[in-house]
Formats: sequence, C-alpha cells, structure tokens
Amino acid sequence: MLKAIPKIGRVVTCVLRLGLIINALTIIANAQQHVSFPTDDGGTIHADLYGTGERGVVLAHGGRFNK
Repeated sequence: MLKAIPKIGRVVTCVLRLGLIINALTIIANAQQHVSFPTDDGGTIHADLYGTGERGVVLAHGGRFNK
C-alpha cells in the first residue's frame, strides 16, 4: 500500500501538467484567424493564421484535409 502513494502522486502530477498543456493549446487555438485567398487556377486556399510579424511558417499537408 505504501508503494502506491508515490505512483498516485506521479499520476496526479502528470494529469495536472496535461491539463495545463491543454489549457495553453486552447488559448492558442482560440487566437487563430481563419483566412482564404483565390489561386490563379480558380481554386481557393483556406488557412488558419496565428500571430503577426514579418516572417512566418507554412505547415502544409498532402491533400487529405481541407486546411
């Protein structure tokens, strides 16, 4: 029984850390701006914009999703 107490403490610590991470990600996700713009070939690019500045990072996928 005494050996279970440190394990419970580690589990609680992990759960609390996970909660903080999820909370931070939720704040970041809510700060996004949805943008779209037309392409030369008649398509439309849809994206989520985070932050501002002179430089950026583009994360692209292989075509299975719509953003």
